[in-house]
Amino acid sequence: SVYFSYANGFLAGSFNDELNVVREPALAPLVAYGPETVDSYEVGFKGTFQDGRTTLRTALFFMDYQDMQQTVNVDNSDGRFGPDSQIEVTSNAANAEIKGFEVELRTQPWDGGFLMVDLAYLDNEFSDFSSFDIVTGGSNDLSGLTIADFSPDWTLNMMVEHSFQLANGASLTPQLGMYYQSEYDFQGGLEPGERSVCYQGGYTKLRARLTYEPADADWQASLFGSNIGDERYLQICGRARSGVFDYRYGAPSIWGLEFNYRWGS
Repeated sequence: SVYFSYANGFLAGSFNDELNVVREPALAPLVAYGPETVDSYEVGFKGTFQDGRTTLRTALFFMDYQDMQQTVNVDNSDGRFGPDSQIEVTSNAANAEIKGFEVELRTQPWDGGFLMVDLAYLDNEFSDFSSFDIVTGGSNDLSGLTIADFSPDWTLNMMVEHSFQLANGASLTPQLGMYYQSEYDFQGGLEPGERSVCYQGGYTKLRARLTYEPADADWQASLFGSNIGDERYLQICGRARSGVFDYRYGAPSIWGLEFNYRWGS
């Protein structure tokens, strides 16, 4: 089946109540910010094939943000706004466009086999981005710069498994999986191709699982491994108020045993 959807939403405005406009009147334009709105469009397809053995879902989407609320870093290296080297304030700085597509595939290509594929592409940029300059009283044109949404352009998640039926009626199911994502930057407001200290290159994580389940039993046991290649990647990166960057990395290679029991079955 083919579908089309449209939605409109908003995020309420508020105040940057930590700003001391009595001490620094130049901050007055940044005290309050209004709501942001978004128009979201999506067209897609959902289908089932091969007598239910294969399902496919695809979607194209486009989101148009108006008066997008963005965090603006104000330089405070001279200390006139307080002790921090930078202060962060929220303002209606931008209009933005986000577009992309998603593909989800679930299939049983052979008896006992199962394949899963999830592919996604995302493109985003500020179509209009003007931030208030407290030094000049004017605005900075940042149109076309990147959005800090922590989302790479490309992601791919795949998994394949096969269930072997043993002579005693038990099953042994090996499973292999991988996750890939392209490069991205935790810091927004960058020119295309520009990198900050929070840049994360593309990476791939591998995983595996081996599950044993006896015949007519209420339990199963699994040996599993995640991030088998011990890929090192940033999970969080951002500037703290002190001006120091906070780096947090994802989990390293992990191996373990898992036991599941079903009560009342």
